[in-house]
Amino acid sequence: MLTIGFTVFQYYQNTKINRAKFWLDLRAMFAKHEEAHIALKPGGEWGAVRSPLDKQGKYQEYRLEPTEKGPSTPREWAPIEAYMGLFELCERMLKKNLLGEDTFRALYRYRLTNLMWNKKIVNEKLIARTDGWKDSRDLLDRYKIETCVREPVVETIGPIESEEGRRDR
Repeated sequence: MLTIGFTVFQYYQNTKINRAKFWLDLRAMFAKHEEAHIALKPGGEWGAVRSPLDKQGKYQEYRLEPTEKGPSTPREWAPIEAYMGLFELCERMLKKNLLGEDTFRALYRYRLTNLMWNKKIVNEKLIARTDGWKDSRDLLDRYKIETCVREPVVETIGPIESEEGRRDR
């Protein structure tokens, strides 16, 4: 009986360890697409346009607006399509309960939102080629991210250190 109990304990421990390794492997896969991720971040080359508004004490307000900039050559499209393809793979794993939905949301939802700020990507991949990106659309639906070009919004970032605070370090 002790052997059975130990075997069950070992099984659950191994399951937890394997799940953790899987999340680290997924993180490594996303790291391979860092160039696309950085380009699509607000203020990035192909990301939402970030315009400073009012400063609220230690916080800075910005207006985010969709961008018209984006990939135009096959060489520029390839990393974006590979990045989107990784999201499609994740949706397939989510459908089979191989990924935890809440953990994936917490770690990667913002990246999907960043994609939606790019008019060119949304229009050329998710609208014009709907059938080719079905899993991407399903993933966006899963996390209630609209498959359309975003409307401008205001975000607040901070706290922002003062110049004196930076010199003291």
